[in-house]
Amino acid sequence: MAELGEFRFEMADFTPTTLSMERLSAYLPHLVELFGHKDHVHLMRVDEGSAVPCILTDNRYIPAVEKRLLKVKTGFGSRAAYRAVDELNELLAEDRTSATLRAPNFGLVIEFPGIKQATSPIVGPISEYADIQGELFQIGGRDETISLHIRDGRHIFICTASREQGRDISEHLFRTIRVSGMGKWIRNERGKWKLIELFLDRFAPLSAMPLSKSIEALRALSDAIPGERIEVESDM
Repeated sequence: MAELGEFRFEMADFTPTTLSMERLSAYLPHLVELFGHKDHVHLMRVDEGSAVPCILTDNRYIPAVEKRLLKVKTGFGSRAAYRAVDELNELLAEDRTSATLRAPNFGLVIEFPGIKQATSPIVGPISEYADIQGELFQIGGRDETISLHIRDGRHIFICTASREQGRDISEHLFRTIRVSGMGKWIRNERGKWKLIELFLDRFAPLSAMPLSKSIEALRALSDAIPGERIEVESDM
């Protein structure tokens, strides 16, 4: 019997043993954005069958969460909620699956078609220089290269760096940085270009810089790319 305030994000074609923790972590920020009330919604477990992240809402916030999700279902949701829906569908399409959000005690069902709404052929990967900005929230790896996980609020990017670069960048963990390097891009089934990996060339910390210093850092990155330049506007 489901608990009051429990929601089930039922992902087809996955089981708890085939859905990695890292991949689940890509879905969670967008589920948080969909539900809102982030301090009062909790991931309780991943059930058997298909992979089913079970999400529990604090009792006093159940009506607010149910109202928010019902608005999404009926076409009156917020921009943030629909942005989360789009991102979840993107992830599901990448994983070639679909999902359903169910509230057993509320009768709410929201469909996430994922791969079912894909219409375009995949293109790529192609290589092109890229730069991204976000919070460096995880560093890991045991061989000659390490992985840097960077979150820009809605997206999570994985960058590959050398161990030496990892030592230099580690002091900026949980801070905002800008990184540049050769990227691998694909155009997915929904016709959108996505950066799937970036090989770090250089980085600049941004969070603690005054605006003038941040602009200098961006222009320094730009000067390192032959034939290209980052144009930065300022009210200074």
